[in-house]
Amino acid sequence: MVVLNIIMGIVMSIIIIPSVVYFTKVVPNKYEFSGVVTDMNTNQPVKGAQVFFPRIGVAITAQDGRFRIKNRFRSDQLPFTINDQISVEIAAPGYVEFKENFELINFKMDGLQYRLEKE
Repeated sequence: MVVLNIIMGIVMSIIIIPSVVYFTKVVPNKYEFSGVVTDMNTNQPVKGAQVFFPRIGVAITAQDGRFRIKNRFRSDQLPFTINDQISVEIAAPGYVEFKENFELINFKMDGLQYRLEKE
């Protein structure tokens, strides 16, 4: 029985522990999206627009039209992986609601640009 426990301990340290370390280090657990929302005709920033990435988070644009969404997830509960299709929805008073699907190419996406059309 003691020998069996020793063998099981060795197997656990060789197989289970390295795979847990691998997945906690390799799979990112943080999403970060940032960008700017502007008026389609004037190219001016749209302040107060709600930028929503379903299952990730929501942000309200600042005076300069910029937004940033950061969210952390447990590695075993990530809502998306690379190459998944995700969506963004943007709403602002006086503008047509904007919806777009795109492929997630990175867990950190900076420089996103969205242009809203007046109603």
